[in-house]
Amino acid sequence: MTEGSSKLPLGIVIPGYGHPKFLAEAIISACTQEIDQPVKVVVVDDGCRFKETADVVRNLMPRYPGTLHYIRQENTRLPGARNTGIKFLLDHFPDMDAIFFLDADNRIKPYALASYRRALGDDPAVGWAYPDITFFGLNRTDAGYDIRETSPQYSVLRHMVGNISEAGSMVRADMLRQGVLFDEDMKFGFEDWDFWLSAIAAGFVGTRVKDPGFMYRRRPESMLSDARRGEDALLATMYSKHKALFNPRFISHQAHLDAPAFAIVEIDTGVVELTGDPLVEGKKLWRDDFLDLLRNYERCPREYFIPDQVIFLTSAMRQALQKEMSYLRWIFWNLSEEKLDVRACSVVPGTGMSKVTHPREKLNQDIVFLAATSAAVLSKSDKVERYKKTTDMMQSAYILPKALPDIATLSDDGTALLSSFHDLRADIGAIRQPIRHFARRFAGPAKQGVCEKLLEPFCSEEGRQPYPLATSVNRQRLSIVVSENFLDMANGVSVIASDAVRIQEALFPQSDLQVAIEFDRPATLNRLVGHFEKIQNTDILPFPTDKAEGEYLLYLGSRIENKFPLHEKESASIAARYSDILIILGPGEHLGQLGEARHYGVKGVLFLDGSYLDQAKVTASLPKILAYEHAIDTIVCHDRGFISHLTAEGVPPGKIMSRQQFFDKFHSSIC
Repeated sequence: MTEGSSKLPLGIVIPGYGHPKFLAEAIISACTQEIDQPVKVVVVDDGCRFKETADVVRNLMPRYPGTLHYIRQENTRLPGARNTGIKFLLDHFPDMDAIFFLDADNRIKPYALASYRRALGDDPAVGWAYPDITFFGLNRTDAGYDIRETSPQYSVLRHMVGNISEAGSMVRADMLRQGVLFDEDMKFGFEDWDFWLSAIAAGFVGTRVKDPGFMYRRRPESMLSDARRGEDALLATMYSKHKALFNPRFISHQAHLDAPAFAIVEIDTGVVELTGDPLVEGKKLWRDDFLDLLRNYERCPREYFIPDQVIFLTSAMRQALQKEMSYLRWIFWNLSEEKLDVRACSVVPGTGMSKVTHPREKLNQDIVFLAATSAAVLSKSDKVERYKKTTDMMQSAYILPKALPDIATLSDDGTALLSSFHDLRADIGAIRQPIRHFARRFAGPAKQGVCEKLLEPFCSEEGRQPYPLATSVNRQRLSIVVSENFLDMANGVSVIASDAVRIQEALFPQSDLQVAIEFDRPATLNRLVGHFEKIQNTDILPFPTDKAEGEYLLYLGSRIENKFPLHEKESASIAARYSDILIILGPGEHLGQLGEARHYGVKGVLFLDGSYLDQAKVTASLPKILAYEHAIDTIVCHDRGFISHLTAEGVPPGKIMSRQQFFDKFHSSIC
């Protein structure tokens, strides 16, 4: 705390409704704080039907002149009462430093405000300081209290799963001045969580207070119990209201910061990078610090996040892989979905893009990196110990449609990588479990809960992993889908990549580009990727189709075939939701994913305008276009005859436009 801020007043807001017998305890605890800063306490009588509420405050005001203030208003429930107190303090004390929220049935110890203010510090990005909670009243121990640790290290990701900040927190006044207030329509629970999520959306984070001196009275009739009864409806409201937070791009970026999926161990430098995206720099640790993280997780698995995948390679190999940026996220996505505990990994040239896994003795490819699950790194079982040489394990080969001379030169039999894996495991050593107070427990969401409640429903599908993308949500991402089935193979292959670049430059000149290629024949993929991989900041994702899949839908008597196997359908759905605009060149299989992508704010565009498309096949796909028309934002088409067919079938004319009209529309919407 700076010298200037130490002279500024601190405020305490106490809403008063229905607890007159406890109110005096709360007021006295607030007015007797041992801190050098002046303290201003306001009790907001929220239309309480008990006259004792007003009597309690009036009887105490002479004891605390200039400190204790009283306001009575018509009942607005808790959010409205808190907002009234905030506005009173900010209006009457313009230099207010921070405000603490204290409910009438709770209390704080004399050192509480000093602890909170010390933790809050002077970083303007830290908007509030939150406590561990000491419960009294109804409790689970003979000691008369029990303590719930919320989140030892503040995590936005954890906070999005559930409220880890009790309302008994201290909020920086500048955060409130920026318009972060309680939503007075949130009257039936979760109003605290909603307030903190609004603060996160405004760019603020919290910090934990150690030994806060905050005492929470546990009663059977608390509002929290009411909130749990209507939890599903309240959660739906929260997700809808805070769409910008509950968005795959924001969640994945936050997971990269709070709970990265990968630990990349450079065996020759001792550097370990924790990242959620192989193309975005993560947090770098020395090997010893990474060992400490693993040990802490073993002691307290609910309190620490560790990466799911640990990758061992040399620094030179890391640099060589970074050069293959068009393919690297696809490799890591497949890597994250591996079920094997330890495996040798190779990257080899071939036809198409795919992954094959066989016993190392059978595959016999030089090894690029060694991958292990964190569970395997920590395991003490004989199953992991038996990997004495790389021929004892399975090998995954990632087949790319190009030769990789730098990677081939650096590949070897993996002996050094396997040795580094076993050395790391040995250096973890025996883990001594910490001694815990019987009345103290951790209640914040563990990583499994974060995955089940946040990452899986918003960023992936059941049993699948999120796409490893962690770029800033402010960086635009354009996805273009190319389908072999609608491509003019004689004339279109050389044209389509340059047209994709023109589309990218016209919409988002500084954006990332994702190219999804639907193909029947792997050789077609090889022909296409050579044109796209040269484009800067471009991911290439393969989507093999299967004409024999057999699944189809009927629309107005027409048969709409699905050529995506289930795995590819899920992959298309996951990848699509990370885009700002998804442009499908020709009515390919991705049309079926647009409806779901719209829920994440993705705009879907069907391009039927291009010299590289087989117009006869496009025309024959009219029933398919009509079936998914409701999910398409814009259809770009220049063929007047086909436009007439579309409008005659009920497609709104305003949804159909020329290429230039499309560019003009999106320029005006993003500028």
